[in-house]
Amino acid sequence: IRGRGLSTFLPNGLNSTNGNSDCAHEQNAPTSGVIGGDKNQYFYRDLFISSQVAECRPFLREFCTTQQFDAFINKRLTDPHSAEALFFDETIEAKKNESKLRVRKAKTPFLLSA
Repeated sequence: IRGRGLSTFLPNGLNSTNGNSDCAHEQNAPTSGVIGGDKNQYFYRDLFISSQVAECRPFLREFCTTQQFDAFINKRLTDPHSAEALFFDETIEAKKNESKLRVRKAKTPFLLSA
């Protein structure tokens, strides 16, 4: 899926690998399509979907309503530094590191420790 990454739509500081903290954590952010209960811990589903390529949006609308996706997001919100979250984040970074266009490679210490 092209577009802005999932971690962009999680609260500031929850992206454990690259510190990306743009978008979504704004005071004027919409309240529809928000997952999470604590006022500082939420995921902007609608913003995430609208930021993706148009042909992917119908799939994402359905996928983001599944119980599995909800469990994934809630796990990320409640325990962002869990082994599962680190594995997910660093697997994405490792894949991005394979690009010849990416000059500065991201570190993936969790993947290297296994």
